[in-house]
Amino acid sequence: MAAPISIFIDTNIFDRYQYDFKSPLLESLVQRTHKHHLSLLMPDATLKEIHRHIEEKCEQIRIGLNLAQKDAPLISKLEAWPDRKQRDEVIKKAIVRTKSELAMFQKSLSSVALDYEGVDVEKVMQWYNDKTPPFSDKKPKEFSDAFALYALMNFQAKANVPVAIISDDDDFQKACELNGENFKYFKTLDDYHKALDENDNLAATLVANLSGYDFPSLADFINEDFADLIFIHAEDDEAIIKDISVIDVAVEGYMLLHIGDRECEISAWMTVNYQARVHMGDPDSVSRDSETRTTFYRHDLSGFIKDSTRLQGIVRCSMNDQSTKIDKIVSFSFIDDIVMVHNRPPEEDESDDRD
Repeated sequence: MAAPISIFIDTNIFDRYQYDFKSPLLESLVQRTHKHHLSLLMPDATLKEIHRHIEEKCEQIRIGLNLAQKDAPLISKLEAWPDRKQRDEVIKKAIVRTKSELAMFQKSLSSVALDYEGVDVEKVMQWYNDKTPPFSDKKPKEFSDAFALYALMNFQAKANVPVAIISDDDDFQKACELNGENFKYFKTLDDYHKALDENDNLAATLVANLSGYDFPSLADFINEDFADLIFIHAEDDEAIIKDISVIDVAVEGYMLLHIGDRECEISAWMTVNYQARVHMGDPDSVSRDSETRTTFYRHDLSGFIKDSTRLQGIVRCSMNDQSTKIDKIVSFSFIDDIVMVHNRPPEEDESDDRD
């Protein structure tokens, strides 16, 4: 199972690791963020629940320390043993520090905050009445998880990307099953790390298969949007440039950005050879008006030119069932939006004298 890079970590996972963000699996997740472009999705309902659990667990520690002194009074004789006021202060600091570490963990994973915008309360109440996951007979009041799930569903619908749900809650697993391919369920962090390892293996195979791949039909996709870019002539920024068409495209390099189930995204660098009709001032006919102190062209150039430009874009492809080879290009979008034109039209245009 390929691992989605947009991830949700349920409160019970943080509980399992006792909010120790230096634990190997949590720390490893941070270390893999840059390579895999991971993004942690944090619904406000979940964040509030996590904060409450941090406070409750610290309170349990305070109660435990008090009980320890009650059961064994001699412990208070220890030089380093804190009195009640000091214990209260230590717990307050522990809460602040743990929440701060959580915030740093979120930042390291490029956390995306999800609020309640678009959450349909009536729909959530329908889930509650029908005992639709995350509600169930055993957990009839899972409103926090329900609001979180709705926020995640809204994110998935807008971003149109799969979401990894990491939770040992069976009701969350059932909720993922109801959402089909949109949500992928992982019971443990270890399961998710194994899926990331699988991504690495698939990526290595795909990159090897990309060697010599000529991206057939890429020129067709580029030709659709190429003319919509901003064309500026290097010698006349008021030049009229139209009737633009792609002659051919040569891919010079690429980088695999993301690999999923039977789909991937690739950043590609390419040289685009094109032709266009250009009407511009003849740079060799520039004159200066001594009275107005402005420059002007005595005559223009007009006609078709051929030129080339280097651009970068994102190629989205579908792949075979094994996610090891590209099947076809699904879409293409430019990263660059400005094309500098350098060649001049070959013919002088006397019909539009700028004198």
